[in-house]
Formats: sequence, structure tokens, C-alpha cells
Amino acid sequence: MNLLAPRTDEQLNNYLSYKLADSMGLLSPRTELTRVFINGEDQGVFLCRAD
Repeated sequence: MNLLAPRTDEQLNNYLSYKLADSMGLLSPRTELTRVFINGEDQGVFLCRAD
């Protein structure tokens, strides 16, 4: 599992591309947008990708 901090439009486009490929029945990594907290402090939204 990889946690990636999407900071650019291109990185968010990757997430959407993975979801689109999955909806079409194509092979793609499992991805979810996840809000991360460390010691109760919000670190923001990360892309969780299982390769």
C-alpha cells in the first residue's frame, strides 16, 4: 500500500483514471482518497493505492 499526497492536477487525474479503468472492467490498482490523521493532527487527503 502506498500513501501519496496529490498536490497537482495530474496526480488527481491519475486517481480518476484508475477509477474509470476499474469501472470499465480493466485491470487497475485499487485506489481510494483517504484523510490521514497522525497523533490527532489532520495531515490532509492522501491517495491510498494498493499495487
